[in-house]
Amino acid sequence: MKELNETPPIPDVILQFLTQQALGKLDHTDLGLLEQWIEQNPERIDECIAYKGQLKKYYWIYLSKSAKEPETIIDGLLGKRQHQSKTRAMLIKLLPYAAALFTLVGLGWFLLQFNNDTESSIAQTELKVLERYSNAVLVLSDGKQIVLDDESTHLSGENGVRITNQPGEFLRYDQEAVGGDAPRMNRLIVPAGARYQLQLADGTRVWMNSRSELEYPVAFSTDLRRVKLSGEAFFEVMTNSSAPFIIEANGYEVLVHGTAFNVSAYNDDNFIQTTLVSGVVEMSSREGLAYKLNPGQMAMFSHQSQKFEIGYVDTRLFTSWKEGVLHFNKISLQDLATKLERWYDVEISFENELAAGFQFSGAMENSREIRFLLDLIGRAANVEFEINGKQIIVK
Repeated sequence: MKELNETPPIPDVILQFLTQQALGKLDHTDLGLLEQWIEQNPERIDECIAYKGQLKKYYWIYLSKSAKEPETIIDGLLGKRQHQSKTRAMLIKLLPYAAALFTLVGLGWFLLQFNNDTESSIAQTELKVLERYSNAVLVLSDGKQIVLDDESTHLSGENGVRITNQPGEFLRYDQEAVGGDAPRMNRLIVPAGARYQLQLADGTRVWMNSRSELEYPVAFSTDLRRVKLSGEAFFEVMTNSSAPFIIEANGYEVLVHGTAFNVSAYNDDNFIQTTLVSGVVEMSSREGLAYKLNPGQMAMFSHQSQKFEIGYVDTRLFTSWKEGVLHFNKISLQDLATKLERWYDVEISFENELAAGFQFSGAMENSREIRFLLDLIGRAANVEFEINGKQIIVK
């Protein structure tokens, strides 16, 4: 039975108003309604202040670890201290509203620096959108190069395939007739600081990350589909049991059975990774080692050890880049710098060698200027950056 002196929970609509107010998104009408409720419930002012004060911090952490239950996250953050039980209850109730609001407002940025597995600081700054161009290049079978940002470019078909392009965004192949005996190869080159989408002639969709190249037939044969990747790409392969789909990447092969997955095979990395979201893939090395993956698993082959490592992962950490968002979980600043070099077409060197080992977790949007993230890193880790054009030095 409910006790007569028990404090009722804050109404859901008031929680929404407080969330919007904390994030600066509350309009005048709703602000009036919120103030009216507070005037009628003055004993709840401290509770509302605590609610808003913790909002941003716990929302960002929830976003980066949302594969876990909210209760688990909050218990860990609060250290399971009993005197904070009201704050815990409010935060659990808060998270769905904050998540929904930020879906509308935009992801923004957040950054956590870890020291001995403990969150040591959180930095946030105002958002600034970066205008950029893809500068992706299509190399046709005759060697002709076409910059795909150019709206005036007219792409004609070849080998029985119609080629169309949405400038700066999406290249598409539609097979209208059976091609000739000799396959014609095209190559899509996506430079640093860009991404591009591609639909192959069989209907397979490909999202290409920065500093990546894909070589592929204009029209596939009836018994085999083979492409060659350098860099990183996310594939949604059209199922065709009579024509296996094979991706060659740095001497390794990924055999696909109609599925969605990510392949990272940069020439300057010491590994190749395949992360399976759905379906079935098999990854094999030039030495004949082969492994079949289940959804949610990632296989990483180390060039140095010549061994496979396979395990279950949060696939968002390896696939969210195709939506323009980079999630990272406890990676070193050195590894993060490598990703930034590809995303922003810069070169980052370390004068402060100790800083290279600092670990970070967080999320970032590719539409933000690199100075934006460097400001976050600098404030979170107490390091400085010297920027000279595309040269960045960590001090």
